[in-house]
Amino acid sequence: PSRSSEAVYLRYLARRALRLGHQDQALSYTRNGLSLDARSFLLPLRRGLLTVAGAALAPILPQAIKRALFS
Repeated sequence: PSRSSEAVYLRYLARRALRLGHQDQALSYTRNGLSLDARSFLLPLRRGLLTVAGAALAPILPQAIKRALFS
């Protein structure tokens, strides 16, 4: 796979990890995806930026808010 397609796949995995409550894994997928190809990871912005924000904020959000946002 190309770097671009791998970054998009890592974004998908990060979103799935957030839904399943695995914040550490989501952050790892996000970092790896951004390092491979930030543009592909972030575009479209609606998915990319929200994934980055979710992965960054998930460890500090209360459980009730995480459940409402990610499920």
